[in-house]
Amino acid sequence: MNVVPNIEYNSAPAEELLPQLKALWRSAFGDGEEFIDSFFGCYNMRDVTHTLTVDGAVVAMLYALPCSVECGGEHLRAAYLYAIAVREDWRGRGLMRLLVERCEASLRSCGVCATLLVPANEGLFALYGRLGYRVCARREIVALSLPKSSPAALTVERGALDDEATAFVQGESMSRCGAVVHSDATLSLNVRDCELSGGGLFVARGTAGIEAAAFVTIRSGRAVVLDIFGSDEACSALLCGVGRLLGVNAVDVCRSGVGRPYAMM
Repeated sequence: MNVVPNIEYNSAPAEELLPQLKALWRSAFGDGEEFIDSFFGCYNMRDVTHTLTVDGAVVAMLYALPCSVECGGEHLRAAYLYAIAVREDWRGRGLMRLLVERCEASLRSCGVCATLLVPANEGLFALYGRLGYRVCARREIVALSLPKSSPAALTVERGALDDEATAFVQGESMSRCGAVVHSDATLSLNVRDCELSGGGLFVARGTAGIEAAAFVTIRSGRAVVLDIFGSDEACSALLCGVGRLLGVNAVDVCRSGVGRPYAMM
């Protein structure tokens, strides 16, 4: 490991670095311009971006997205560390460790109690384990055949993340033990990511308003329910409606609490 002596850490980078940040994002993750623009459109860059630079050039970046974590009935202020990347020609010098540790120290000084992340592969799980992170969530994907008739008389539609939908999703999240409650901006980004795949946010409405909501993406031609909120009956009705709207008779559903490691804290 060979950390460069003149490296600079910044938790509020200048706007002039935006083209470099987008270029690093493209090379590291391969996302399309629509998603990259959506991300930077959802957040104030200076509020969430942490960088390492050498002579004004970005060599590593991460984004600390504000959220809260349910812990024993309390909701702790937290941050979701997202899109952590080191420029290819600067890898192998300990920059990821340095950036994460500097970011954590900065967040602690601002009152953040916990940081969490979702590693993309087993190697990253091992790397973050060496930085002190531990698995806090597991997830598996199960195939679910959809019944032909809905168990509840609810209206299912592809919805927008308006105030009602945001309040419903965040309220349902708060009721889950150990759950992460994401900010409005992060929920908006999640919906946009789903929409770019051909999915989106789907809601089931009754006479009193929203009774269930789901984030659905399309992967390899299959509908994948990334998260779903509501009572069992309302969720069953919602999934039936999603099947009708997307023209499918089965969906893959992400189940939490079981399966392979998913997130670390």
